[in-house]
Amino acid sequence: MKCEFREGTRVELFNEINQWARRRTPELSEKAVCLLTGKRGTGKSTIASEFARRRHEKKDYGAWFFFVRDVEDLNSTRLVFPTLAHQLAQSQHALRPHIVCAAREYLKGGKDQRMAIQAQSLVHGPVHKVSSTHPPVFLVVDALDECAKDMDTLVPKMLDLLVESVGKARFPLRIFMTSCPNTVIEAALAAAQWAPLVHTISLDSLPPEDIRRDMVAVTNDRLTKLPPGPGRASLEQVPDVATRLVARAEGQFVYAETALDFLNDYPRFVHDRVDTLLSGGSSTFAAKLGPL
Repeated sequence: MKCEFREGTRVELFNEINQWARRRTPELSEKAVCLLTGKRGTGKSTIASEFARRRHEKKDYGAWFFFVRDVEDLNSTRLVFPTLAHQLAQSQHALRPHIVCAAREYLKGGKDQRMAIQAQSLVHGPVHKVSSTHPPVFLVVDALDECAKDMDTLVPKMLDLLVESVGKARFPLRIFMTSCPNTVIEAALAAAQWAPLVHTISLDSLPPEDIRRDMVAVTNDRLTKLPPGPGRASLEQVPDVATRLVARAEGQFVYAETALDFLNDYPRFVHDRVDTLLSGGSSTFAAKLGPL
């Protein structure tokens, strides 16, 4: 579940991401890959989406692939490189003719070829042909841990091929990835040849007060957008409702958003639903929202 990004939140986090994107420090100058990690429900996909939107505004967005565990074709590596190539051809004029030409040759061997051939034909070759003076281009690969098919074998191979793209490109090609903590993914990116290229940011190490502040801001914003009427008016009688809902969510943006959807579905009964959510401890809160 991807939550809507709210302006004014995640400020410190995006400052750090921007430091990486702009290579502002000597330590980051060689870091072509940024891996954002965090527990499930902490907002990684929302951050990836917002990062892609900001890169699009700056006209250096290249492509985005997101994994979804329960969706066919999005829970495997089969379409990663064809998707990235297709989007790169649309977003970057300098790459388009090289990718179109490469795709014609590639299709002579059939649509479903080995991942190594996909990467080499559709991405490595085209990016190598673009001038070294070309501005940076950013790829986004979201929710690596949601790749459910052959995680132990195909995901490390995919990561090898993805990071290898950086070396094939003569211009600055950058990759922003997200994942829950995962030993297979972390081991692949910690390999000797790739470790110097990878900058890791952990959402789980961010100050809890920063996370709570942003969650309260998002929750207050959503509460003010509830349909007008007796239900919303009755919330004024509930002290610190946003702060208390956030406390129940224990840093999980997805639970906070699900709770707000739960309130929004039946605005006439919002007061009763708030009482339901605020009764019991945080484990009870999660249990009530789990089926939703």
